[in-house]
Amino acid sequence: MQKLKTLLTRHGALFGALLVLVCALLFAAWTWYDLSFTVDNVSQYAIQNDEYSRIVRVPDTGLYQQIELPEDTRLYGVRLNVATYDHAFRTGELAVELVDGQGARLAGTSVTCVGMLDNTFADFLFDAPYTPSGDETRWLRVTFVERGAADTSNFLDRDYPIGLWACRSDKESWPLTDGLGRSYHGTIALQYITNYSGTVSRQVALVLGGCVAVGLTAAFLLLFAAKAPLAAAFAAAALALGVGFAVLTPPMVAPDEYTHLAVSYYRASQLSGQTPVNGEDYLLVRRCDARYFKSVTGDIGIFAYKQAADGLRESGCDAALTAVSNTQADTSRQTVLYLGQIAGVWLARRLGLGYFAMVLLGRLCNLLVYLALATLAVALAPRTVRPVFAAVGLLPMSLQLAASFSADATLLGALFAFTALVLRLREHPAARWELVLLALLTAATAPLKAVYLPVILLLILIPGAHLGRRGTLWKAGLLALAALLWAAVNLSSLHYAARDLDFVGLARGGLLALVLLAVLAVLALLLRRHPKALHAAKAAAPFGALAAAAVVFYKLTHMYGGLTPEQIAGGIQPNGDSIYTYSVGYVLRNLPGTLKLMARSAADQGALWLQGLLGTTLGEPIVYRLDVSWLLGVGLVLALLAAALPAAEGPRLTLSRRERWGVGGVVVCAVALTFVAALSWTPINYATLFGMQGRYWLPVLPLALCLAAGGRTVTAQKPLGRKAVFAVLCLTSLVMLQGYHLYAAWQPVQ
Repeated sequence: MQKLKTLLTRHGALFGALLVLVCALLFAAWTWYDLSFTVDNVSQYAIQNDEYSRIVRVPDTGLYQQIELPEDTRLYGVRLNVATYDHAFRTGELAVELVDGQGARLAGTSVTCVGMLDNTFADFLFDAPYTPSGDETRWLRVTFVERGAADTSNFLDRDYPIGLWACRSDKESWPLTDGLGRSYHGTIALQYITNYSGTVSRQVALVLGGCVAVGLTAAFLLLFAAKAPLAAAFAAAALALGVGFAVLTPPMVAPDEYTHLAVSYYRASQLSGQTPVNGEDYLLVRRCDARYFKSVTGDIGIFAYKQAADGLRESGCDAALTAVSNTQADTSRQTVLYLGQIAGVWLARRLGLGYFAMVLLGRLCNLLVYLALATLAVALAPRTVRPVFAAVGLLPMSLQLAASFSADATLLGALFAFTALVLRLREHPAARWELVLLALLTAATAPLKAVYLPVILLLILIPGAHLGRRGTLWKAGLLALAALLWAAVNLSSLHYAARDLDFVGLARGGLLALVLLAVLAVLALLLRRHPKALHAAKAAAPFGALAAAAVVFYKLTHMYGGLTPEQIAGGIQPNGDSIYTYSVGYVLRNLPGTLKLMARSAADQGALWLQGLLGTTLGEPIVYRLDVSWLLGVGLVLALLAAALPAAEGPRLTLSRRERWGVGGVVVCAVALTFVAALSWTPINYATLFGMQGRYWLPVLPLALCLAAGGRTVTAQKPLGRKAVFAVLCLTSLVMLQGYHLYAAWQPVQ
């Protein structure tokens, strides 16, 4: 017993890693085992002839049914309506073969007759799928094959006939004959098997299980055995699970992924020196990519995985852009957000890889960019809040975005790194490389998205002395640079949001305010010699300010430029949506209605926002609602709070009351601006916000958690950072495995 205790004490970390590995593999195996009952060996059918009123017995010479195969068909087999003449079995096999006009076998199979049901369609899956080279005319040869000599003393071996249901008249150009050429003047009831899932679920489960096992085991060893830096453990775990998410999410199913692919493809064409669009601004694409470019969210289900798996084998694609897609790229988007995706698309096209390999490579390159920035953030962050950045970076939503074509991956990584560097420089004087990095991150982050401009105000937290002799000027210069870059990129968006404001009235009001301020300044100077009057003026000032605020509020909410009832009625589209969306002017003129909209949205969509922030709802939630267990969401919230919980006796992030208010204000402003952005695309006749998603708050989630990290009300006896990060990693792995089940087993609503 003592030897066992000694062994466990000495090699406890290795045994723990082995236990983690076994548990990860067991969870992955159970996911596939449970899923296999639902999605394995499932076929998709296309009806060719559904008219049948008689039975044609299969003669000794066999039946020959002529069929037509379009060029884009992939025939996995056929379904035939079998007749057993009121009995349930016969010995032998029914063989179905696809043959050409000379009778040469192209594909086929045979199925044991025992177990065939009367008047029921039976599946005949070919030994290999057949793909025609063009529009082809082929024949189905149906024959009965006796296995062994018949024994009339055995009930199972009696010579029961086998037949096929057919219609009574010829289907145009689909004749039915026997082996001697005699016509039956009909066509058999026939369905093409156009797809077959097979055991593709096992292949995907193996990849996901391997990623989970590698990520969890490596993280456990680095966190608890080797006591490696948290950044190293984060990079290893995020890389493994990120690859898993790149495989987990079916193509074009991540949020707005088809839009981001179009931008990446456009920029990759420019990088290659090719003309990216035609005269009508539609993307020019490779011939092998043309049929997949659609401005809609992609399909999910087991057949989406099978299509992607089959497509990975495609290679040798011509790099010439000879096909016109039905997709237009938003060329106004910033290229810096697509560096990884562009590199992946460009490289795949250079290598001649097919569409699905191109999508996977683009996702992986985007993941690498996110990993570089997020790992930098974990390494730069003060030791007390490193677990916060690692935990947020490992959330399912963070990794799902990183392992897709989403532009938010680079945005997240850059904002994480900027925030971590500011907190670092708040505590320590900056080295030269840190000053350069701060300038680069400020210049890169400020213009990325308009709603995150408040994050740049964190520069104020850095003491001027930490930035050198002219630190205050350095901060002022960085803030000015950020403002200029933001305005250069986002001024058009700001103008659109304020499109219906009464600018003339606002200018007059501003001029009047300046005149009033000048008058008040003159009065203040005159009253300096009259103490009683000055005291009375100071006492009346709050009431005057309140009256002025009331007047300003009234003027803003009743300004000129509102929509007339005729315009509102005429702006309703056939689908019921108004062409008019919320704007600053409309909100000011309709404050009660806007407040009601926000209240209804919070009550109706609040839970979905939290799921979107954590990543417990997968894919594009506007199209598919794939929600994993709410228990995983609760666990993620608790793990994030644990990551931010300071130790009672250890160091903590010290923030003064003013700094806490400032950081809280940055978080509130950024969140508020996401609501403003959501209002800008919400039609005015909607009862709730359209398109508001919790993932928009991910960039400021570390800041919000840092407020908790600096608190003193609730503390832990021992540091929980590494354990909390590992807990997030485990829960993210479970989200991935359950998400695979939801994706693969999804069925469209009939």
